[in-house]
Amino acid sequence: MDNFISNKGFSTVCTMLECNPETLRFIIHGLSQTIGYDIRADFSKPLFREGIMSINDLSVNTHLTGRVTNVTTFGAFVDIGVGHDGLLHKSVIPSSKELGAGDIIDVVCINVNKTNNRIQLRLS
Repeated sequence: MDNFISNKGFSTVCTMLECNPETLRFIIHGLSQTIGYDIRADFSKPLFREGIMSINDLSVNTHLTGRVTNVTTFGAFVDIGVGHDGLLHKSVIPSSKELGAGDIIDVVCINVNKTNNRIQLRLS
C-alpha cells in the first residue's frame, strides 16, 4: 500500500479513488490496523443500567445513563442500551444545556410506547 501511494503520488490516488485527502488518510489508517481492530473500542461506552436489556424492561420514571447519538432541530436521540434510542425532546432540554453527539447524560424515562418502540426521555 505504501509503495503504491509512493509510486503514484498521494493526490493521484485520491483522484483515482474519487475521494478527498482526509478520506484517503482514514482508509489508509483503517487498512493498516490489525485483524480484529474495532474503531468503536476507542469511544467511551455508556454506563447502561444493569438488568435493563430491552424496551420491555423500561417503565416510567426509570433513571438511566446514555450516550447522545444524534442532535436534531426537535431534540436529541439517546442510546440507553435497549436497542432503540430514546428521544429527549427540545422542550425538556434547558436552553443553557448544549448537547452533542457522544455526550454521556443522565435521563429519566417519561413515556414508553412498546408497540411502536418509542421512548421519551427527560434530563435527570
